[in-house]
Amino acid sequence: MLLFFILFVPLFVLILLGVHMLVATSNPDPAKIAPYECGFSSFSDARQKFQISFFLVAILFLVFDCEILFLYPLVVSLYHVSFLGFWIAMIFILLLTVGFIYELGIGVLDYAKSPSSSSSQKTPQPLPKGVRFYSTSSSPNDPSKFTSDSKRKRDKGNIKYTFQYRINQTLTPFQAEVLIGLLLGDACIQATVSKIGGHRLTIRHSMEQYEYLQHLHELFEDLVVQSLALGKTLDNRTKETYFWCNLHTLSFKCFAYYRKLFYSETGVKIVPANIGELLTPVGLAYWLCDDGHFQKAGGGVYFCTDSFSLVEVELLVSVLKKHFNLVGNIHSISNKKYNRIYLGISEMETFRALVTPHLHPSMLYKLGF
Repeated sequence: MLLFFILFVPLFVLILLGVHMLVATSNPDPAKIAPYECGFSSFSDARQKFQISFFLVAILFLVFDCEILFLYPLVVSLYHVSFLGFWIAMIFILLLTVGFIYELGIGVLDYAKSPSSSSSQKTPQPLPKGVRFYSTSSSPNDPSKFTSDSKRKRDKGNIKYTFQYRINQTLTPFQAEVLIGLLLGDACIQATVSKIGGHRLTIRHSMEQYEYLQHLHELFEDLVVQSLALGKTLDNRTKETYFWCNLHTLSFKCFAYYRKLFYSETGVKIVPANIGELLTPVGLAYWLCDDGHFQKAGGGVYFCTDSFSLVEVELLVSVLKKHFNLVGNIHSISNKKYNRIYLGISEMETFRALVTPHLHPSMLYKLGF
């Protein structure tokens, strides 16, 4: 029997390789020829943060792989072991099966699901209209924190409300890079709303992206006094109710520069002529988070630049090529009414290397992870 395996297995492998060379088509792409099982090359330090789920799956795989090795002696000596040895092996396999079913049951192998959907981090349920949670309140529903019309009372003594703070406060270099990406997406800098001539930053997303917006809230913590607003909107066309979360800052003088850059005199959002000097890999990552989505069919990424003109979209494409070595294609949507930028699968290795280190874990799905 052992001689049979020694002779037959190599011959069978050679036959399979021969059939593959004659029949299979060769269509290499960057993902297929990449050195790792994950499909792309190494792009950053191994000490960067990553979801613990990936580590857990790796540990469990190692444990089961080593235990399965014990089945090899059984296979090669199957005709020589006694019934006692055979049933001991069956009990061993049964224990492995029960352990595997238990792992499936508690969901530890579901490493691809969003952290926000896990049982330990449930997305907050939307509140009725006019009600909001506030991080500065000792109790979310403390009546002393609200006026009769459900508006929040100002925190007396909060330095963020003072004139000097709002005039002198500036953005950190990292916040500035993030803001550029957000403004290419859905973020909005409102027109002057205060006597100091300042502007307010507003960002709204669906409840599915609550965790990401909470991350932005923490990032711009020195500019906000309220926690995220939760609300809902009824779409009269579809008759469906959409739940959203909203982040807005106080009005600050430091936003005036970005308001002038990204808005025309009539208040229409535009792409600055010097966007190539402003956009960095950090901004590119947050632009993806705000206005990008992964296309499973083609394996690439779309940037929804619907609100920009064709000339502005062409400018963004040239910036991607010149500054990031990314070749973007302009795709017309809805009978050429909108223009979107598409990065094909051939660009994804370079793109992932640029933005992955700066992405919030809940946004990794936008890269197809």
